[in-house]
Amino acid sequence: MSKLSEGDTSVEGTLINYLRLMMDHLNQHMEKEDRILFPQAMDLGNINSSRGIEDIEVGAHHDEWIKVINELRLKY
Repeated sequence: MSKLSEGDTSVEGTLINYLRLMMDHLNQHMEKEDRILFPQAMDLGNINSSRGIEDIEVGAHHDEWIKVINELRLKY
């Protein structure tokens, strides 16, 4: 059982803060897709960028976010 389901409302603020951080991360990720990845995919015959997807994704920290989500799921 989670702390929230047991009635412990003291964890709500912490959970909300983590969810806001995750929401910000997802918004930044979607913006990157909209500005960079999707336009490149739509114009495959005319790609002039020397940047690969690995370069674009540097700093995204997906593995860290997955770890945080799993920790939150177990904790709350």
